[in-house]
Amino acid sequence: MSDRSLESGSRMVTDRQSAVFTRIRMMTQKSLPVNFRFCRPGGFASAALMVAFFLAGCQSRTTTTPVDNASESSETLTQNDAEANHLLPLAERTYLWDIEHLGFVVEQTVFSKLKASTNDGSLSAWDTFLADDCVVRLPSEIAKPQPLYEDVVSFVRTDAATGSIQTGKSDFRNWLSSVRQQMTTCGTSVGLVRLGPTSNRSFAGPWNSVWRVRMAGQYNGQPVEAVFDVEVGLVSLDEKIAEKSNWIHSVTVKDFRTFSSSRPLLEEFTAQSGLGSDQRYDNWNEKKFVPNTGGVYVSDMDNDGHLDVFVDDHRDQGRLYRGRGDGTFEDCTEASGLGSLTKNSIWTLSCWGDFDGDGDDDLITQDRMFENDGDGHFQDVTDKCDLPLTPAAGYAVGDYDLDGKVDLYVCHTSAYRVGQQEKTRVSWIDDGLGIDNVLYRNLGNWKFQDVTKETRTGGNGSSCFAAVWLHANDDDRPDLFAINEFGRNSLLINSPTGVFQDGDVDPVFGGFSMGVAAGDYDNDGHTDLYVANMYSKAGNRILANVDVSDYPVEVFRKIEEGTRGSKLYRSLGQGTGPEAWQTVPLENMHPDVGWSYGPSFVDLDSDGWLDLYATAGFKSVKRGEPDG
Repeated sequence: MSDRSLESGSRMVTDRQSAVFTRIRMMTQKSLPVNFRFCRPGGFASAALMVAFFLAGCQSRTTTTPVDNASESSETLTQNDAEANHLLPLAERTYLWDIEHLGFVVEQTVFSKLKASTNDGSLSAWDTFLADDCVVRLPSEIAKPQPLYEDVVSFVRTDAATGSIQTGKSDFRNWLSSVRQQMTTCGTSVGLVRLGPTSNRSFAGPWNSVWRVRMAGQYNGQPVEAVFDVEVGLVSLDEKIAEKSNWIHSVTVKDFRTFSSSRPLLEEFTAQSGLGSDQRYDNWNEKKFVPNTGGVYVSDMDNDGHLDVFVDDHRDQGRLYRGRGDGTFEDCTEASGLGSLTKNSIWTLSCWGDFDGDGDDDLITQDRMFENDGDGHFQDVTDKCDLPLTPAAGYAVGDYDLDGKVDLYVCHTSAYRVGQQEKTRVSWIDDGLGIDNVLYRNLGNWKFQDVTKETRTGGNGSSCFAAVWLHANDDDRPDLFAINEFGRNSLLINSPTGVFQDGDVDPVFGGFSMGVAAGDYDNDGHTDLYVANMYSKAGNRILANVDVSDYPVEVFRKIEEGTRGSKLYRSLGQGTGPEAWQTVPLENMHPDVGWSYGPSFVDLDSDGWLDLYATAGFKSVKRGEPDG
């Protein structure tokens, strides 16, 4: 790898952040004040969404009086500037900021008390905040438990459609207490889903809100979880709300779900497995934030019938672990010939693939290619491999031209070579940053050809973390789905000529995507897609208070997509456009994971049906406090 490539790699994170903010500025011209500043800690992730969905400010202050932006900065937009940039009027922006400010007050002061008193079982904060004459609506009956997995897991779901009964404060407290008593130990979270004044713009009157309450714990050593959405009516709302009593005047439980299990479905086995290491990057202890710290890659690299694991890491060198077949592993990095891998590599990304066609998986890691000799020993063949191994965000392996040789699709999120230029102005969802993904055709003998242009597989210059090969139209040729962090995803349909045609899975655009998994989850013979997307409670709250008439309908629909979270697409096997895919309804719970990354379809219980594993959270600020 050349020094010039190394130089480019060292700038990868900085350039990427610049590209991200460029795209956000472009996306939010209708909402972004020049004097934007973040309103609470939590880093780039939460701040980006606040920018992208109208708020962009949340001015730090101790009063809900509308802010005089003109007095805060000499750089503040004039009204003429605002009109030229299609900003919402100042009064509209201030209205949204003030609501969100009070939302943060509720989250940080009220919810902390509710969580504490739920965890200890006293429910004292609920007693304080509920008005004596509070009107309560509870489910008229609780559905019977439904088995999810043999006799191990049961699930109960009761929503408003089953009917409700009107009761009072004591009945709600008794109901809540009965839910809490299902757990001997309990951890509670409360999320603010909606918030707004009952009468438009009347901050002095009553308020409406929706809260999501989750209790998770154990009963006699068995896992138990309860989740419910509740509509909460407030008598009034101000910054001192947590110090007051009797201000909740109505409560309606809308959706109630419980899960229980006779035993854990998965148990942490790290220490016993041999895969643990204290040399890897630790988000809670490292001073420098690294967006991509490494990954886990599974293959039976020595063909002994046992899965092996390669782990790369920003701080540690890559390590190879040979599976013993009993759930434990041995570190064979040195013995396998991979001991020369360096620590603190410029970027962390790896890939298994049988690139020489000899029946065993070779390994790409860092900027090097290793040939597998068949018994788990690797030889560095980087010098005779002409594959450009520059900083990348993801790999996808597949034989796109059906010639028997494994080809490689490389995903990019920003410029990765010296001299590449990203666009400075782009059309928000339907345009890209100008840096294409790359498809390399395997010619054999460690030679590869860049066929991106002739196959039309660049992905329109998107910011792409991941891609998957799949059969989208049920022919024998692999098709390609590449996600886009800031716009429309790419479904690329293969053809007999090797030229890919544009397809689509979503009639709007699909959300801001961070990962993708492909698999036939319903066993109907068609490959389905789960797309992991950004999600924001704050974004959804804000949109609920925006006057839809301020935007063209198609624009507002796209903005809404950016807050809604992950999507599950069921293939109908009837074509290549949105009509060939069914977006599975949100109530099927797959978006509950929040802001999601790196999903996988896997049959965890070996029952012949694919299960879905999806990780959550952009960054955990404190150990034990994820913010996903």
